[in-house]
Amino acid sequence: MSYTALKQWRHLKNFSQDDLAHVSGTSKKAIARIETGATRKPNAKTIERLARALKIKPAELGEAPSTDSGDSLRAYGYRPLKVLVAPDAALAFQAVEYLYGISVADQVQMAPLFATLLALGSLEARRKKLDAIQSATSELLSLAKGHLTFVDEASTIEMGADNEARSIKTGDIFASKLTEDFSNRAFDPAKTNPFAEYLEDLARDLNALDVDFDPDGFGELDGDMPRYRIAEELIDDIAGSDGVALHALRQGYASIRDIPEELLAEDKKEARISWLIARVPAEERERLEAQVAEMRRIFEGVGLSEL
Repeated sequence: MSYTALKQWRHLKNFSQDDLAHVSGTSKKAIARIETGATRKPNAKTIERLARALKIKPAELGEAPSTDSGDSLRAYGYRPLKVLVAPDAALAFQAVEYLYGISVADQVQMAPLFATLLALGSLEARRKKLDAIQSATSELLSLAKGHLTFVDEASTIEMGADNEARSIKTGDIFASKLTEDFSNRAFDPAKTNPFAEYLEDLARDLNALDVDFDPDGFGELDGDMPRYRIAEELIDDIAGSDGVALHALRQGYASIRDIPEELLAEDKKEARISWLIARVPAEERERLEAQVAEMRRIFEGVGLSEL
């Protein structure tokens, strides 16, 4: 068995050592010893358990997985997801794993369920609002007793309610059907939509302090979805507010799960920063450090002592 192959197969399947330990029934310590080469010849039962958890043949743990061909993995039912995610989204996966113990692999596997439940929740919230609008409109017509000004306004509301009802019925979570006529848009789809509003309302109702919408103040959506960051303060604390250390996390040179546990202690800030910075390629690190030094020089030139 190749000790480097186990780690490569584990990363390919998006398993942390904790994930693999849980699924295989092998201790995390045993897995770590195999991956570092401390255990050169694990017993056959251990190899079989690890292979079963990774959904590969035991013999395949003798060599690194091929990255050029997905055919062998397809035989086990796996499919590649050809999707690029922004650095903030990649960091969000790590933050969720750190905060709530949901592995990145599980987050990806469960994403369709999460999306479905949120979509259904947003449609239900719109139905409740629509019921309240229709009830209020009926009361208005009852009170108006033929007063044409109120009747005309109520007719306009009823027309809008009918359009909203059709949108909800077809599962149009972004209400794109309500914005097809530019001259009669219900809202500006570049800035908001019912689903984005539902997510922000939900975060507010849950007092979700770790969720930050529109963190850069653009005031616009990213396509149909809101711009967001997860646990921005936590990530800044982990990076020690150091730009190069944060770059290591944002660009994927290091992940939160890879940071040695002892370095996550509050009194290990400097050591943690050094560990993260060391993950960045030397040439890129030198360029970033030069940029930081230049910015510090500029700030000091205008009377600011800190960047």
